[in-house]
Amino acid sequence: MVSPLASALWRWGLGRLDYGTATRSISANLFNALVVRDRHCRFPGCDRPASWTDVHHVVHVHDGGPTCPSNTCLLCRRHHRRLHRPGWSADLKADGELVVTDPAARVLTSHPPGDRARPPPELFAA
Repeated sequence: MVSPLASALWRWGLGRLDYGTATRSISANLFNALVVRDRHCRFPGCDRPASWTDVHHVVHVHDGGPTCPSNTCLLCRRHHRRLHRPGWSADLKADGELVVTDPAARVLTSHPPGDRARPPPELFAA
């Protein structure tokens, strides 16, 4: 099933966005869709620009996580590496909220940046 976000962005000319578990590689179309949604590193408190980011699979492909907008977000290299360290975890909610838990069980959150026109939150659901 194709997500509403993928359908909307396909209509906007961004092409295929959901690759399932067939690949962990990020297409230019998927990266561009994440730039539309995230605009910068999504780690709470970080604002490094999208051009400095990697795409992070919240649930890794080896653990069954798909390569699609609802399982990926933009993270700068520093925060991408941090989330791969023991004790760190992340969860990406249907509305685009990123919930990060550190090794001390502190919970940090970030939402996709707001004021510019963007698709409504229901388009971010899987």
